[in-house]
Amino acid sequence: MKIKKVAALLSAAVIASGCFAAVPSVVPEISSITASAVSSSAKQSITINSKNGGNAADIQNALSQLKGTGGTVKLVGTFNITSSLRMYPDETIDASGAVINGKTDLILNMYRIDNAAVKGGKWVLGKTSQLAKASTCSSCKFENLTVTGGGNSNGCLFVYNSPKTTVINCSFQNTNSQGVYANLSDNFTIVGCKFNKTNGYGIHTYYSDNLKILGNSTVDAKGDGIYCSNVNGGYVSGNVIKNTKANPNLDIDSVKHTSRSGCGIFLSLSNKLNVGKQCKYSGKAYTGNTVNKCDNYGIHLNICSDVFIYKLNCTSSGGDCVHNSASAYTTVQSCTLTSTKECAISLVPGSLSSTSSVYKTCKNSVIFNNTIRTTANYGIWVYNTNGTTVAGNKLSNTKGNAISCNGSKNTKISGNKINGTSSANASGIAVSKNSSNVNIGGTVTMYEKKYARNTIKDVKKIGISIDSSTGIITGNTISGSANHGIRTSNSKGIKVQKNTISGAKQHAINITSSPNAYISQNTVTSPVQDGIYVASSNKATVYKNTINTPKKYGIQITKGSKNASVKSNTIKNPVKRGIVIENSSGCNIKTMSSTTLSSIKTSTTRANGKITAGNTAKIKIGSKYYKCTVKGSKYTSSAFPKQKKNTTVWLYDYIGWGNVMWLSTKVK
Repeated sequence: MKIKKVAALLSAAVIASGCFAAVPSVVPEISSITASAVSSSAKQSITINSKNGGNAADIQNALSQLKGTGGTVKLVGTFNITSSLRMYPDETIDASGAVINGKTDLILNMYRIDNAAVKGGKWVLGKTSQLAKASTCSSCKFENLTVTGGGNSNGCLFVYNSPKTTVINCSFQNTNSQGVYANLSDNFTIVGCKFNKTNGYGIHTYYSDNLKILGNSTVDAKGDGIYCSNVNGGYVSGNVIKNTKANPNLDIDSVKHTSRSGCGIFLSLSNKLNVGKQCKYSGKAYTGNTVNKCDNYGIHLNICSDVFIYKLNCTSSGGDCVHNSASAYTTVQSCTLTSTKECAISLVPGSLSSTSSVYKTCKNSVIFNNTIRTTANYGIWVYNTNGTTVAGNKLSNTKGNAISCNGSKNTKISGNKINGTSSANASGIAVSKNSSNVNIGGTVTMYEKKYARNTIKDVKKIGISIDSSTGIITGNTISGSANHGIRTSNSKGIKVQKNTISGAKQHAINITSSPNAYISQNTVTSPVQDGIYVASSNKATVYKNTINTPKKYGIQITKGSKNASVKSNTIKNPVKRGIVIENSSGCNIKTMSSTTLSSIKTSTTRANGKITAGNTAKIKIGSKYYKCTVKGSKYTSSAFPKQKKNTTVWLYDYIGWGNVMWLSTKVK
């Protein structure tokens, strides 16, 4: 059809329909073209069909003819673009039926236009070609594009100073740089896009507030899957990121903080971001993020604030699953973190300038209700932080300490369940390096639910360890520790109270070089060595503890531990002695202990032979008690009846200062 006839038909259609929308006076000669205007409310469209190859001039002429009409240029066939296409406000390019070979530096030039859109099409770009640059625009949209190749230093699709831009269901693969880069573009939204083998970030945002990055997938990016810098507000949810690789060209230095690339999600100098929290778009809800096999961290927070990480599923990261560097008021909640080559979650200060005004510690952060399995280092590492809460997490098979707290203040560790560590040096909870005011097991309220007791089982070293720090260990349950149940060293004023400890392979509670320790109301069962061991620790108070069947001593005060107070403890079935004080002075206790009775009528002498004649004890058979007294060095009871062989007999012996020792034997 000749051009003049097309224009005439178009004019006739307008007159016949009563429409008075602007009509192009000249339409370019193209291999196949149709134009239509149906009513006053309908927008005009031009279809260009070029089976054997069209060119940029054809498309540009159509775009120019529709300028100001809000019309659509539809492309069908194959087009070779060798010069940039200039779009205009309210225009749409619909390339759903087209293949566009881009052979110029910039394919779509979108400058100072609003409400423009690009839909569909297979866009095959040259090595350094850029799909589009949307600059100083508003409310532009890219939808259902399939893009192969292309990309310069500003990415394959560059959105600059263009708020409310939307990128939906697009695909970018084998790009020479990042897939999509949004800079200074508030309310930027990218949903359901796929990135495969990008030589740079999959998605890069910079100074773009209130963004939405939802339901995208990034595979084999040479850089970070998603990188957000200087962003305030928004959602990063429902994304799947796999196999990100380190890219030396993308290493950063932000306020003297250098980090290797290759993360799943990298957040830098950003605030109030929801990473995984549910966000709805077009009726679909997006929650969580999945990160798998990244060279570096699963998620890296660098000098951020108020970031909420929720339902992250991270597996096999080359670094920590979540690495929080100098970021404050952050939350990591309900995540599943497994098989990481470093820590599952780490909070560290970062390397910052001494004059920097940004956060220097990860203060007031929350690590809550996460599941952590099989880490090559710590499960959770809290380093040089202030006000951190670690509550309700489940940890197992960590090669390092399940929870490690170093150099931190006001840390709360409560309601966690630790089921085994995998190396000989790995404890359940370890606190060190001058940490202060650490509360292990105290009540913490999270989302109206209270968390308190930590449960620690089968760790390869110590259940709970505190070194060179201050704090309280209260209400915890510890079983099967390969070393001590609880150990403190070089720590002043430690409180160890109301804990339940069973099956420790060494001492249940070991207090070493820790003056003014207060050990109270703990229940200890079957330690391989002592129930409570106090060494080189002055002014220890051991009060109202219950110790059952220690394989050595119930309580031992030793190595110059002066002025200990041992009161009102109950010791059942010590294999050797109930209470022993040696090489110590000023201790308030009668030094009386015993071996197991060898007979009913006469017992063996007490191990240290220091027994006060006339001391009263009781013997229990069934529900009946019989008084017995100490005469010389033996227990005797004239009222004690004759018993059958193998009858179990209990001796209830008051030791002194309220301490009680239970011994059992069988009639021979």
